[in-house]
Amino acid sequence: MKDGTKSAEPVGLVCRRCGCRHFFVTHTEPIKDGAVRRRRVCRHCGAKYVSLETLTGDPAWSQFVRKKDGADGP
Repeated sequence: MKDGTKSAEPVGLVCRRCGCRHFFVTHTEPIKDGAVRRRRVCRHCGAKYVSLETLTGDPAWSQFVRKKDGADGP
């Protein structure tokens, strides 16, 4: 992607059983260090997966959002 072309590899979660990229989130649970564990079910075949989501980058900026007018705020 350094030369400006798009990668052919899928980004995000893909079902290993059927290849679907659409999931229902059945349970969300915060765990230590600010991470979040989500239990997901494939909408197509019903396969169950668990994802662990963590913050990347500067944790101080994780509490701010960029507003439509360009200002940063909590």
